[in-house]
Amino acid sequence: MTEFDPLKAAREEAAALSDVLATLRRRENAAEIAMGQAESELNAIRKLRGYAQMELARIRDRIAALEHEPPP
Repeated sequence: MTEFDPLKAAREEAAALSDVLATLRRRENAAEIAMGQAESELNAIRKLRGYAQMELARIRDRIAALEHEPPP
């Protein structure tokens, strides 16, 4: 059986934590990219929803005006 080497153990622990930090950095970067893409998609969806709401209001106004016209 080998004798416990505290220096070697501390270096292995530091190496393991460095791996954990590297993984966390990669995941953080991936999350930032995903957030940016989600924000872009959300903005596009809001613009489309706004356009659809304006068009629907315009069409409803046209329907209301046509309903109040005398029949031909």
